[in-house]
Formats: sequence, structure tokens, C-alpha cells
Amino acid sequence: MKNIIIACNMIRDEVEKAMKETNCSYPIIWVDDTLHMYPSKLKDQLEFELEELDRKAGAVPYDNVLFAFGYCGNCFIGIDSGRSNLIIPRINDCTEMLLKGVVSDSGRKGCYYLTRGWMEGEKAIGKEYDFYIQRYGEKRAKRIMEVLLANYKSLMLIDTGAYDFEEYRPQAMTLAERLGLGFETKTGSIHILRKLFSGDWDEEFCIIPPHIQINLNHFGENNFTTSMQGRAPE
Repeated sequence: MKNIIIACNMIRDEVEKAMKETNCSYPIIWVDDTLHMYPSKLKDQLEFELEELDRKAGAVPYDNVLFAFGYCGNCFIGIDSGRSNLIIPRINDCTEMLLKGVVSDSGRKGCYYLTRGWMEGEKAIGKEYDFYIQRYGEKRAKRIMEVLLANYKSLMLIDTGAYDFEEYRPQAMTLAERLGLGFETKTGSIHILRKLFSGDWDEEFCIIPPHIQINLNHFGENNFTTSMQGRAPE
């Protein structure tokens, strides 16, 4: 079967671990992790990648395109599936993917989540804070962060087993202290990714057939939300 993966670079550690555990060797396209902050741009990029896949595949299209993505601000709505089945996890964002079955939606409220990928990404919250300090000074930077993090009470570092958790714990604790937030840890899960790569596509996945324009109805009764984590004030 001719399959390919499109994945968010933010969860590269977890994707690579799940691929190794499932002996998955499909080719993979990594998408810029900063685009999750701008759903319309992310949608444009996903559309571009699908069009390129169809163009390069020639007469024999891919059977399935597997997305290591959440809905991420409804980024799939309006996309044409092209000539392949699109396999999309029924999750709102990457945080939910890594905490599926571990933390309830209500339990996620008030927490700003981190993994190694989130800490080292171009738009990592610590890097944003340092940028604001350099540009505006410590006092104004602190006010900006207070606005950005107004709905958060703590930072939570997720141990997905895909990176050296103990190496990043001290950094996360220091970051929480700098931001005036509490600090928590939680053992996460990559079972959604393992199921995605092993072909175990049950009710936790949405399968979009070829030549379909995606709309809300394709995802059943799942409620869409727009993740604001990491989005700086305009």
C-alpha cells in the first residue's frame, strides 16, 4: 500500500518514536510548527502539500495520507482531499493527542503544556519572553506575558517517553518561575500516533475519501475548538 505521512514538526520526537515502535517506514513530510498559531496559513500549507503529492505521484496516487495533526483551529475545513484517503485523528490539537486518555478536557484547563518540541520551537514561550525583554524591556515584557498567559495557572511538562524528560525538567521549572506560574508534570501517551501508523483506524480517526471537500460534518459531532496556546497578542 502506498502511504505517506504529513506531520507537525512540533511533535517530531513523538512521531519518530511511534514510527519506530510500529516499524513504520512511510515517507514523511514535516510541516513548520509555527503555523499552528495561524490556522489559515496552516490550511494553505496543507492544501499545498496535498496538491504537490498529487502532482508528483503521477498516474498512481497515494492510497492514504496520514496526518499527525489535530484539527488546530479548523485548519482542515475547506480542504479538498485530492486523489487519496485522508486519515485524520479526531483530536483538537497536539496537546490532546499526547494526553488522550490521560487527562480530561476539564483537567487541561489552566495549564500551558510543554514537551521538548514546544520548549525548543521557534515560537517557544521562553523565547517569546526573551524577545519581548530585548525589544521592550523587562517591565513591559512582563505585562505582555501576563496578558498572554492570563488564563493559565501552571506549566505542565509532558513526559511522552520520546525525549530525555529529566534533562528538560529543570528548564521547565525555571521557565515556570520566570512566568509566575505553578509547575506540574504528567506522563503522556503516543497511542494515537501508534494507531495512526499501524493502520488501526477506528472511531478515533476520521477517514476522508478522495475528491471530497472537507466540512464540519465529516467529523461527526466532535466539537472544534481553536487552541490559543502559544499565541502572542496582536
